[in-house]
Amino acid sequence: MIPNFDFKNRQIFVIFNQPEILLLKRFLKKNRFFNSADITVVAYNKLVSHYLIKEKINHICFGDLVDSQKEQEISHQATTLLWQRLNSTLTALHSSSIDQDLINFFDCLKFELMLPLQQIYFYQLYFSEVFRRIKPGLVIYYQNHSVPILVLAQQLKQEQLRYAELSINRFFSIVSTIKRFLPLLGREKNHYQFVVDFFNRYNFFKRIYRFYKSRRLLARIEGRTDIATFSFIRFRPEIKEYLLNLALGDKSKPQTALVLASSHLSKSDCLPLLKSKIPYLQPDFSGGLDSTIDQNRFSLFLKTVKEQFFPKDAFPEFFAESFPYLFNLENKYQTYRLAFQYFNDLFNRLKPVLHYCAEEFSFMSRINLLVAKNQGVKTIGFSINSDQLMYAAYFEPLIDLNGSEGIKNFILPDEIWVAGKLIKSAYQRLKFFSGADANVLAKGSFKLKDFYQKRLDIIAAKEQARENILSKLKLPQGSKLILYTGRRFSLSFVYPNLLAEVFLKLKNKYHWQNVYLIIKPHPLEFNFLYFITNHYRFNPNIKIVKNFEIYPAIIASEALVTNFSFTAIEAALLNKPVILLDFLHNHQFSIYHQPIFKKVDNVEALALTIKEILMADQADLFRIKETDLSHYFSPLNSPL
Repeated sequence: MIPNFDFKNRQIFVIFNQPEILLLKRFLKKNRFFNSADITVVAYNKLVSHYLIKEKINHICFGDLVDSQKEQEISHQATTLLWQRLNSTLTALHSSSIDQDLINFFDCLKFELMLPLQQIYFYQLYFSEVFRRIKPGLVIYYQNHSVPILVLAQQLKQEQLRYAELSINRFFSIVSTIKRFLPLLGREKNHYQFVVDFFNRYNFFKRIYRFYKSRRLLARIEGRTDIATFSFIRFRPEIKEYLLNLALGDKSKPQTALVLASSHLSKSDCLPLLKSKIPYLQPDFSGGLDSTIDQNRFSLFLKTVKEQFFPKDAFPEFFAESFPYLFNLENKYQTYRLAFQYFNDLFNRLKPVLHYCAEEFSFMSRINLLVAKNQGVKTIGFSINSDQLMYAAYFEPLIDLNGSEGIKNFILPDEIWVAGKLIKSAYQRLKFFSGADANVLAKGSFKLKDFYQKRLDIIAAKEQARENILSKLKLPQGSKLILYTGRRFSLSFVYPNLLAEVFLKLKNKYHWQNVYLIIKPHPLEFNFLYFITNHYRFNPNIKIVKNFEIYPAIIASEALVTNFSFTAIEAALLNKPVILLDFLHNHQFSIYHQPIFKKVDNVEALALTIKEILMADQADLFRIKETDLSHYFSPLNSPL
């Protein structure tokens, strides 16, 4: 509930993240002239609120001012606004004298603009709602370049409210940056490629080697009439196997496969291609074309785009002026021109008969798709992986748009393979294909390939699977497990610490015996970093272990806890309770708004839910129907 006082003449101090709490304490200690009775500390979210409570700092939370239902309405409104602006931008570009080249560039780039634009629209609407409800005398916050703070600053100016933007000292800034990037530095050894990318970019000898290797490869396959190209592969683990099956092709219909792979792939990523003798190119289009931009043409393009995305009557001028720099549009356009020229020459030379466009929402894949469409190559787009969790969230609100409007998407493959019925329905209802609905095929999910057979096998040997996993973890038989899996590089150390803290308080309060919390790092994260950053790592009831089979562990556990992980889908389909840590109120992943997931956004709700699960009869908990998920995802090789 909102504290019962008037905000009109009060100072509010907004804290956006945990490290700022230490700065807040130092600030209040130094500036004693501030009357503490006149200052209200406001936590940006429930996660920050938890740490303020631990420091015994009285505060309120933005969630006390704008409840979760209203917040979800604002998110829906921002997403709908986003699509409307994308539509109006494409319409304006086509109806003006803008060059087709720049229109195609925008069409290739637009999906990468979606998330940051949606965030800007969301926070503008959100802070507008906050300051509609309260009118503080002064707003204080720490400066950084995150989207929420940039939008807050502009909203304060628009509302004509007094504010003070405090700078962060260099040492604190360095420490915060290290903490933010620490999980990234914890990738396994064979995923360190991103660390050396900077050096490889200027590795002259490697570029020469790739140039001659590409020339020999193209000479070998040039002239064949059965070439199928695959792009633009970044080699997500779930795509590898299916890609190889496609590339190897039907033996009765042989084809020459050529994979267009990202230049950032490490050698280990390309080993499956080498073992299967599938040729691949790692294109280098950093030269060979005059990339000088006609500034007059580009300025006209920017003017049109800025007017559509940030009209003057609705947004501060700051966003329109900063838009090209925030999104690095000039460099993106140079990359587009270089890549388009490279792939255009390549397709002209090879004349492929079929083009598979992996991850059809990505910038580079859409450039590939554009080239293939221009040259009359049959195209198939597929994104049958976990990414469609997010895009389903973008699609669903659009059902409320005017049915005659649809979504303007001028670069489309001849067929699109999607993960499930909901996403197929979204493509159809949004008129992506102007009535050619038969070209949207629900092929199923890479993630659920062979899942249902594995599930039958595991459930049939449920007790043996349980014994095996307890033996692997060196735990006594009859132990109860709470399993945690997270989203890679996303609050990797924050949530495990918070969960361990809550778990141990419950264990001590109710004197539980043989109850354990198992923290499983993401496969691309480093186990050792989880260990050294967890404050409860030496407690015998906390286990940080990565190398074990996930399905038997789910079967053996009482529940799965996650902030976002596809493992939650698999746990739900294995009839296990799933607790979703929603402290940040992430509205992107609409599948998690289903009632089969138990969402918690504060420590008290988390503790209560874990207690209910461990002390209740499992047969009475969270009964799950497969049909709740089947409209999102189907398995690749069998129907639900």
